[in-house]
Amino acid sequence: MGGRKAALRSYDCTVRQNEGTLAEMAGSDVSFAQAGATGLLGDIPLVVVSQAPWSADAKRFLAFWYPMQDELTRLSSRGSHVYAEGSGHMIALDRPEVAIAAIRDVVAQCRRHRKREAGDNGHSQ
Repeated sequence: MGGRKAALRSYDCTVRQNEGTLAEMAGSDVSFAQAGATGLLGDIPLVVVSQAPWSADAKRFLAFWYPMQDELTRLSSRGSHVYAEGSGHMIALDRPEVAIAAIRDVVAQCRRHRKREAGDNGHSQ
């Protein structure tokens, strides 16, 4: 994966990537408004995955983001916050096992919930 990782990281330096980033930023007001209108998620499983600070500067910067990410976890009664040690912004590349574990956790919670509901209704799956 080392070669792929390097290639993906180098893509971050391209004009095309920067144009995409600018377009994303231009639409951020709409995106933030949509997110703000979402409201509570009830008991839908939610795992927020964050990079862990790797330096004092990163710690100061992430101190701004962590409370917002904690707020996201509280949108669901089954929300949790996981920190990917040794990761940068691209957690799925830097620490894919952390991203995979978070996805598997959500899937497992959904399956358990579905089984409980099926048991409550007298149905079997």
